[in-house]
Amino acid sequence: MGSVYNILIVNTIGSVDDLIEKKQEIILKIKEYRRIKFMKYASLSNLEEDILEHIELENGSQPPKEQHVYELMPGYVRFVQNRDYSSDVHLTYIPISKRNHLCSISDIMMDKYGDAGAIRYGIVGAFNVALFKIIPKNFYEIEYIRDFLSQKKIKDLLYLSSQASTRPSLNEKTFIGIKMPLLSKDILFKYQESMENILNIELKIKNEIEKLKQIKQHLLNKYF
Repeated sequence: MGSVYNILIVNTIGSVDDLIEKKQEIILKIKEYRRIKFMKYASLSNLEEDILEHIELENGSQPPKEQHVYELMPGYVRFVQNRDYSSDVHLTYIPISKRNHLCSISDIMMDKYGDAGAIRYGIVGAFNVALFKIIPKNFYEIEYIRDFLSQKKIKDLLYLSSQASTRPSLNEKTFIGIKMPLLSKDILFKYQESMENILNIELKIKNEIEKLKQIKQHLLNKYF
């Protein structure tokens, strides 16, 4: 009976893994859809402008290590680090403070160090000094700018620029000279509405993946 029960648990975990994989494949398809859609819209442009005319950059903060805790407590907020976007292994929390710099689930974040130029989003909390928050100046350009900065050629350009400094990192100067194709306000409004809906679907799927990972971890902790 025990061996049959163990097989059932193993099969259940395997089914959870399959669901996670399928949902991750959907997210990859969403990203590819957005990439193609952006290229199609950007091709309509016959004028470019410096990206810094359209965004502001917000730096994160770094509270002392002794303020870090590793379980959520009243009066604390998640401390978002760039490694958190690929793993939940190092969850960290810091005291709620006016000195914190906050990010929402949909804010456009970017790595300053390490994988400099990589676009991140999907976590709520107070972000650290290894991340920028990219703040579009016009709300109707948010998703267009997200997709512009998500391009491989832009990421590669920013990464190479970051390597030119004594301590490899991004700053506002590394964005100078990056040109973004301009579109009419009407087209940008349509793009924003369409891609915002796609973003919400992606975030919903990511949330489902996190819940499935929690279920898997619970099963592993309980039975193995």
